[in-house]
Amino acid sequence: MESFEYFLVLEGKTLGPFTKVEIIEKRLELETPIWCKSMKDWGTLRDMDFISIPPPFINNAPPVKNDPPPFQNSNYETWPTKQKKSNNILQSKNNFLWIAVGVIIFIVLFVYFTNNFSNTNSKSSSVDQNTVSSGSPEQNAAPYVNTPTPEDMERERINNEITKKNMEYRNNWQNYIIVDFKRPKIFVLGGVGEFGISIANNTDYVLDEVIVQIDYFKSNGALYKNEVVLFTNVAGNSTIYGMAPSSPYGQTVNVSIIGIKSKKMHFCFPDGSLEPLDPYKCK
Repeated sequence: MESFEYFLVLEGKTLGPFTKVEIIEKRLELETPIWCKSMKDWGTLRDMDFISIPPPFINNAPPVKNDPPPFQNSNYETWPTKQKKSNNILQSKNNFLWIAVGVIIFIVLFVYFTNNFSNTNSKSSSVDQNTVSSGSPEQNAAPYVNTPTPEDMERERINNEITKKNMEYRNNWQNYIIVDFKRPKIFVLGGVGEFGISIANNTDYVLDEVIVQIDYFKSNGALYKNEVVLFTNVAGNSTIYGMAPSSPYGQTVNVSIIGIKSKKMHFCFPDGSLEPLDPYKCK
């Protein structure tokens, strides 16, 4: 029986052990790193001789005869009567079939245990003394060193710069996402007319949603009501315009941003991750 003795490096992780059959079934690339105890260092699947279609299975077990041999018992006459009845039952066709099945099972088990014992002995004799240790199979495997290429290093540098820029946008969004409005018309007897609102997006990313709240205050400073205006798909480095509704009462207004969402920037205000260094980051 084949044992688990091969280790692979998949997506930068050392995995294993696997059998030859399991590795073939995975249909991996020929440049996949591979290692076993009989190897001094890592190689690739291209170097291994078992990455090919296995030869057809040849059953060397002796053929099973369809007809059982004739039953011969020279001591039949001397057996007790009860034993004679049992021998008569064994001569039936069904019992002969059971005997044949038992013989087949015995042969299979004998071959199985014989091969397993020989494989264990061969592994013990072929293991390099310098690679034997008391640790786990993962600890015994030779370390796989993945040396980054110049392209990988440049890609990592760019990703780090993008991460820093996005963090700056999220933590100081008031400097990049600005709401402005035109002075509304205030009626003599009270009330506020419609007035324009603008959202300036000075980041490099699309803002999926920007929620603006308008507060209408009476002449005594008391809040009369709130209104909400929703802006969507505000492109990066652009300005978008909208209108705030009128109010039958009120003398002054206050306009503020109360919500922002941007998938590209991983930005959710005010419902972010609440991490100390990046509180508005989200997936």
